[in-house]
Amino acid sequence: GEEIIDFKSDKGHNTIIINGDKIGIIDADCSDKLCLEQGYISKPGESIVCLPHRVMIQVIGENDDDIILSY
Repeated sequence: GEEIIDFKSDKGHNTIIINGDKIGIIDADCSDKLCLEQGYISKPGESIVCLPHRVMIQVIGENDDDIILSY
């Protein structure tokens, strides 16, 4: 399935999408938008970072089912 998470903080807004076994940032109001260019991640050890908003999405664990969103 697909899930969309609208993440808002005092630093800004990111829209995160989880689609099957992939996760990515599809919208952000940061100035550089580098987080949008990082695409989708799905394998342990991969990460997406939005430095202006201090958001990091990282896949950790033994298998592809462990996805952690931290801020």
